[in-house]
Amino acid sequence: MLAPNSARSPIPKKPMPPVQTRRRRAARSALVLGLLAGWTFPATAPAAPRLHCQVEQGGTSQSLEFAPVADC
Repeated sequence: MLAPNSARSPIPKKPMPPVQTRRRRAARSALVLGLLAGWTFPATAPAAPRLHCQVEQGGTSQSLEFAPVADC
C-alpha cells in the first residue's frame, strides 16, 4: 500500500535557467551546427579534371575536351 502524498518525499526540481541563458545556449548550438554543416557540405562541388587539346591538322583547327572515365 502506498503512503499518502504528504508522507512521500518530493523529488527536488532544478530551477529553469533564465531566458537569456536558454537563448544563448540555443544561439551557440545553432552556430556550432551551422559551422559543422558548412564544413561538411561545401557550397561548391569539386571540379572534375578535364583535358583540353587544340589539334591543327591539314589547315583545320579543332578544340577537343576529354573527361576522365572509370576503369572497368
